[in-house]
Amino acid sequence: MAEKVDVTRANMLEEVADRINQIIQEYEFPLPVLQDVQKRLSDSNCSHYAMQQLRYLENNVQAGIAKRKEVLN
Repeated sequence: MAEKVDVTRANMLEEVADRINQIIQEYEFPLPVLQDVQKRLSDSNCSHYAMQQLRYLENNVQAGIAKRKEVLN
């Protein structure tokens, strides 16, 4: 049973990491925001803590602090 829980946590962490990477690729964040998130993520590998960092990035997008990157054709 413990293995199943560990796999689920690992999957959740991977999904959150993928979403964080996606949002960072789509938006330009101020450097201090990215540095803060990177520092906090390097301090913990807890999926719930990673989700808090994702929400922080999403809140920066919603507040207009992060701007969508322009797509070059």
